[in-house]
Amino acid sequence: MSYDLIGPSNAPNSVTTRPADSRATNGAVVGAADTWFQDCTSPTANDGTKVMAAWLNGIMGQLRNAIRGNGNLAASSSPVVTESDADDSMLLKAFQYLFQRGQPVYAPDTGTAGALVATLSPAPPELKAGMAIRIKAAFDCPSGGAVTLNVNGFGAKSVVHSDGTPLPQNAYRAGGIETFTFDGAVWQMGRRQPGVLTPLQVAANYYVNPVTGSDANNGLTAGTAWATLNYAWRWLQQNINANGQQITINCAFPNNPTNYAQFLALGGITGVFTPGQIVILGDTTNQRCRIDGDFSGSGAVYASANAMFAIRGFYLQATGTLAAGLYVSSAQVSFGEMQFGTCTAYAIQSTGSGANAMAIGPVTFNGSGVSAVRASQNAVAHMDSYNVVFNGITCSGGTFSAIDLGTITAINTVFTGTGVNGPRFSLAMGSVLDTNGAQATSNTAYVPGTSAGTTASGGNFQ
Repeated sequence: MSYDLIGPSNAPNSVTTRPADSRATNGAVVGAADTWFQDCTSPTANDGTKVMAAWLNGIMGQLRNAIRGNGNLAASSSPVVTESDADDSMLLKAFQYLFQRGQPVYAPDTGTAGALVATLSPAPPELKAGMAIRIKAAFDCPSGGAVTLNVNGFGAKSVVHSDGTPLPQNAYRAGGIETFTFDGAVWQMGRRQPGVLTPLQVAANYYVNPVTGSDANNGLTAGTAWATLNYAWRWLQQNINANGQQITINCAFPNNPTNYAQFLALGGITGVFTPGQIVILGDTTNQRCRIDGDFSGSGAVYASANAMFAIRGFYLQATGTLAAGLYVSSAQVSFGEMQFGTCTAYAIQSTGSGANAMAIGPVTFNGSGVSAVRASQNAVAHMDSYNVVFNGITCSGGTFSAIDLGTITAINTVFTGTGVNGPRFSLAMGSVLDTNGAQATSNTAYVPGTSAGTTASGGNFQ
């Protein structure tokens, strides 16, 4: 530099080249403990600390580098901090300009699409939770696949929204400058706008654990699981567009059994086009995920208002007045690897126009009720092609019952177990039980029951 900043200037014996550190030469030892200056004990004593040139030079070197650390202006060779020994604010300005200009925390992206790479100068000694950096992206945020960011070779870390959701396509654009904040594990980029659903680009897994979970968690891992299915469903409604991707809500079963609260799927989730696109997955081997309680006029699982999902691996029972295990009202629910205990109304109830309850795996009925399966008001219940076990239960209103244009199908179904005490079916008001001819009369033994089925007011079986 051509300017003599914080120097002794033309004082006697000053030099223009920094001398070597003379402290070791003069017998001083630079050790591990901090040292301090002290005054002489009296005007005539010679016991005060001598100020050596090496120490003064070190102080000047630190100050000069701090003031000059901003470099020069982009439009000229002039320093960002104007150097003047008459300005006592140079060091203050140096720090202020470093913050304002953000150079130590800015870098252009030198990676590939979906794999951001940034090299900060000076290089940070570590990635520290809370550090924020700004990056000028080289590519648009891609669709499909996770986005990562590698800063100064510390390794590719995932990039997500601040609520833990994955970035959608074009979350950042080529040439755009975005802020990324490290949380100790992943980089967070901004906040998802309220009311704007994040479209999934790949299949997603979420986690619920009623024992160790909390609805204050993000639900993204087994260790950060939510506590309730109801919260999981509402969160997905409010935050996610499935966008044709599979969503699995993984339900833990740390105890035997593990009780879950009543699940209310009130309304659908954006971007869901088939009942099996969202899967609520429990214990498909032993059904140790259990929902039971007093849900009068409702169900242990209650789906309505065009909700659409599959549920597998649960044990359902309901002891409230006229309560069902699985209550499907103008919704579409598929189910498999399920067990049903005592239900005061129906183990499975499908009701309302557009309602569809469909078996997609084996089902076991362990508890009694009015009927095992009920369809009403133009609804459909499909019990086709899977093994259905009846373990000596009683169904006073018929194993299968349908009314008011309801339809139940039991085609190629394999019925096993110790059977059902009660009528085989009860059909009324234009309702149908379709066995594809497997049950020729009300007394044949295809549908389990200890007495003949009944039909009234246009009800029929096939």
